[in-house]
Amino acid sequence: MEEYQIDMPALTGRIDRLLAEQKLSAARMARDLGFSSGLYSQWKKGSGTPSAAKLLAVAQYLGVSVDYLLGYDPDESA
Repeated sequence: MEEYQIDMPALTGRIDRLLAEQKLSAARMARDLGFSSGLYSQWKKGSGTPSAAKLLAVAQYLGVSVDYLLGYDPDESA
């Protein structure tokens, strides 16, 4: 079985674009979701990857599917 690697630059790029479109900051998202303030910056730097639960929380918060965030689905609809 092949090991799957998350394309973190693509993932965080999608999150950044969605945050900008919704006029939200990464700090606001972290606060609203109960994440530590530096968690998202760790993802952006590639020093951490999101758990399935955190990925789902971000997708729901931004109104998109996890598949969209991961680049599996070009359609943003949740």
